[in-house]
Amino acid sequence: MEKRMTVYIFMISFILLYNNINAQATKKYKVEYCKFLKFIRNDIFENLGYKNISLQKDTINILEYTANKDLFISIPFYGNISTNDILNEEEKIEVIKKIYQDSTENKIEISCIDKCYLIPEIIAKKMNSIIYKFSNPVFAKNYSICYFSVGIYNDEYKTQNSYLFIKKHGAWKLVKRIGGIYGN
Repeated sequence: MEKRMTVYIFMISFILLYNNINAQATKKYKVEYCKFLKFIRNDIFENLGYKNISLQKDTINILEYTANKDLFISIPFYGNISTNDILNEEEKIEVIKKIYQDSTENKIEISCIDKCYLIPEIIAKKMNSIIYKFSNPVFAKNYSICYFSVGIYNDEYKTQNSYLFIKKHGAWKLVKRIGGIYGN
């Protein structure tokens, strides 16, 4: 009976510890996710060649959630997802899994992104204007590397670009464009 009780206590302790660690990781991701979206919108969006096309000159239309579905498609055409061997083979495999197997749709909190209209997908499909779709930021190496993809969708034109960013001295820097698809 005493051994059983010890096993139960151990199992409950392990479950509580796992849930605590998982909750901390999720919270960290949400904080970094929000910081990265602010960086994309406020610091680099126009430098990547995207335009503000909406009723207000400095405001963009984006889908109300981030998701990897239909994004990052262009990476295989460019080969290696890394540059200067910043990731080892195990880390590359983990990043590739996150990119292609993550089916999560994260609703964008309005506090995470400035100067935009968050458009529901059902409305976006009916709109006759450019809508941007953002991928989930895919972080590696303790949130110091990020893979990110932006798609432009409307009825006539579909394109996307994927990028690699590195955080140096607390600030994100674009390393390179790692893929792109242009088409109708």
